[in-house]
Amino acid sequence: MLNPGQLKTLFTGRHFLFLPTCHSTNSLAEELVSNDSIPNGYVVITANQTAGRGQFGNTWEVDPGVNLTFSVIYKNIELPVRDQFFLNIITSLAVYQTLQVYVSKKIVVKWPNDIYCNQNKIAGILIKNYVRGSQIINSIIGIGLNVNQEKFATDKATSMLLLEGKEFELNEVLNSVLENLEFYFLKLQRNENKVLKALYLQNLFLIDQYHQFESPNLGSFKGKIQGIDSLGNLEVLIGDRLQTFGLKEISYR
Repeated sequence: MLNPGQLKTLFTGRHFLFLPTCHSTNSLAEELVSNDSIPNGYVVITANQTAGRGQFGNTWEVDPGVNLTFSVIYKNIELPVRDQFFLNIITSLAVYQTLQVYVSKKIVVKWPNDIYCNQNKIAGILIKNYVRGSQIINSIIGIGLNVNQEKFATDKATSMLLLEGKEFELNEVLNSVLENLEFYFLKLQRNENKVLKALYLQNLFLIDQYHQFESPNLGSFKGKIQGIDSLGNLEVLIGDRLQTFGLKEISYR
């Protein structure tokens, strides 16, 4: 059983629901988030996610019992909607920081919020926010991290086991992610946005490098990632012009 016990957190993961099998932890968290009895930092975790959801409606396929698939419910966060991308930033940094401890190879954050090593995806993030007026009130942060999986249907995925040649204790890795997530979440609550953005850019895949991209409007083009704007859109230098791209407006080749 996956159990986030012995956590060094104030609230994240202190209360949790473990299910041996679950269609989607994010979907279940969506059913729970409005329940007043569900505390801040509540975690929904499963050993076997049968209908995991990824970014843009993609699926997140994992073998049962060897990886981490869970969702964290943060409540009453009162984050301005304009700063919603910082939830992507803190989650990316939390997973990145955990992998830095266990994986000897270079880890990078691929915009907007995938985690890569050796140009293969090792973790993905899916966030759903609940808005009241101009404030995000509640947020569900879903994380999928490939830990001990040996084989994948695609050659674009990897795991901690494949990278390091050994198995890892799932609860230990889970605790590390949750502790790091709360660490960065508290920084966000203290409005340390500049620090968080700098850390994100420091570890951003292909930052300041030319690469081939595709866009529905521009087709295939070469550009250099310069950073992200205040809304989290990707800033790419194309020739002598700096252009910004939102989700679904640019893809890597």
